[in-house]
Amino acid sequence: MSIVGAVRLGVQGAQAGTGTLLEILMILNIFVGLLNMVPMLPLDGGFVAVATYERVRSHRGSATTPT
Repeated sequence: MSIVGAVRLGVQGAQAGTGTLLEILMILNIFVGLLNMVPMLPLDGGFVAVATYERVRSHRGSATTPT
């Protein structure tokens, strides 16, 4: 769905009622948040993926390396 399709869906939701409009906005917000977690370079999800990898790697290294 493009941005135009999302706007059309929002207009239809507004015509159906406030509750329907809020549901549509919540679903769009969740979708954008999940899409943002995808590890693609222009999105923030790439930073999350690298940080998670580094965290897991550092935990594995500290368990096998005596200090």
